Amino acid sequence: MIDKIETALTKIDGKYITNEKLNYEKIIQFELYHQMRILKVDECELTPEYKKESHYFKENPFSHDIGDYIPDLLMHKLDDKSNQLVAIEIKNLKKNNMAKIYKDIMKLMCYCHKSETSLNYKIGLLIVYGDCFITKLNKARIYKHKIVDLFNYAYNPVEIWLLTNDKVIKKYKKEDIQQLECT
Repeated sequence: MIDKIETALTKIDGKYITNEKLNYEKIIQFELYHQMRILKVDECELTPEYKKESHYFKENPFSHDIGDYIPDLLMHKLDDKSNQLVAIEIKNLKKNNMAKIYKDIMKLMCYCHKSETSLNYKIGLLIVYGDCFITKLNKARIYKHKIVDLFNYAYNPVEIWLLTNDKVIKKYKKEDIQQLECT
């Protein structure tokens, strides 16, 4: 499944990533959805911004902070809560600040929270593009601390993927984020 997401991301036309007039998260979301459909991802349904009821988040320590619970794209079995696969958020680093990125990471953690009454997604992906993630994170010291702290939660299967202008994917897993120095 992860391999197919990577392949789909690399097939997105570069003009949607680099052209400032076309450079909107919704276009990347729709292009990713389109490329995933071309790849015939049959293991699950692809659902753009499907709303899950908020009662799933009662036990989650972040649910009071995130507000809107709708990720950009979900890969799941609609009628099978035991087979929730991937929750995806997409953010343009040039157009969004670290506060919004922090909130999206919390949202993904809510979807990936493991408990009897939670959604239990296997992985959350924050796909960022348009700038260097680490450079932007280092400039936002307060949110750097907050984001590093988020990745110290034990149940966290969330990754951050940087999609570069030349369509290379740089992955930041839990361990990579935890190792960032907070100065």
